[in-house]
Amino acid sequence: GQALARVPLADPAVHPLLKVCAVLDDLQRWHEGRDEAEAAFEAHLTRLRQLHARFDQHADRARIRQDLRERLPAMRRHRWWSMGVSLLAEFVRAEDAPDALIRARQLAQQGARAFPRSIGGRRCLHVVESIEAPQYRLEAMAADGPERRSIGVHYRNLKKLHFKAYRLDVAKLIADSKDYSLLPNHRRLRALLEPRKPSQRWTVKLEQTVDFAMHWAHVKPPIRRPGFYAVIASAREDFDRDDNVLHGVYLAIGDLVLLTEPRPDGSVEVRVLSGKNGQPIAGAEVRLYRRDYRKGHQVAATAVSGANGLVRFRRGRSDNHFLMARKGDDLALDPSYLHFYSSRSPRRAFGTMIY
Repeated sequence: GQALARVPLADPAVHPLLKVCAVLDDLQRWHEGRDEAEAAFEAHLTRLRQLHARFDQHADRARIRQDLRERLPAMRRHRWWSMGVSLLAEFVRAEDAPDALIRARQLAQQGARAFPRSIGGRRCLHVVESIEAPQYRLEAMAADGPERRSIGVHYRNLKKLHFKAYRLDVAKLIADSKDYSLLPNHRRLRALLEPRKPSQRWTVKLEQTVDFAMHWAHVKPPIRRPGFYAVIASAREDFDRDDNVLHGVYLAIGDLVLLTEPRPDGSVEVRVLSGKNGQPIAGAEVRLYRRDYRKGHQVAATAVSGANGLVRFRRGRSDNHFLMARKGDDLALDPSYLHFYSSRSPRRAFGTMIY
């Protein structure tokens, strides 16, 4: 305290965090002098928040947590004690330990029970509810074979997840798109899917968890028919948007895989392969699309793969492109930017080095 009192606040060479701590220390001592224990405690809590936000090393944060633990007993009879407990719960929650969320929840429950109607008690309840809240997000392969583990789920506090799959005409979606994204965003997709019946529905039981942390699960869509699908997940079986979170992914089910390789002459070589065994696929139609966000994406060229699975597209306009291939119901979409560049022979340069 005495060291902080001597901090020259007007000196620009003094670190701003040290100035903040000096001001808050002065405020804390002023409240203590007026016998305002809760206000003094809040000044100290504000200092700990500032320090915790700026020091992320384990040892530093452990010292901050320990300081707060040691100050809490003296405040036990005050309602603002729950505010200190809520802050300690948030600090513990930020730890990397496997049981951090369990311990943070236990702390917050104590603070909520002690003074349930206080500001700190309500903050403690919020910590408890946020730790207990269900949460999930999806990841998916861009393309995969039928009935493979194509979707990954990061989840916590969930026992089940419900899925719908809609088969889409991807060529029509691309033709109708006048956006940076080739495929509909969530608003356009919702308007597109709501009047339709799903091609497939299924429910996945998730492994029960007790640590309130995120866990990982693989999902095998029971989709056998090749095609391009929008897969929508819901925590509620009725897929209602009230008190629920819906997530979706696009997934191409089939056997086509595209490999591209720029050639020195500025052309691009595309190889169509089987995802199942890596063998070349003949007779696949490969479309080269030119991106156009204003007028719509246009087919710039079309070719059919030969016995070796190869097609080649010659250098055309300098706009960027993307690819789609189809054979029967099987399709592959490669939305990555495809540019045509020709490699030039290196020019010889001469120079003189002077010492």
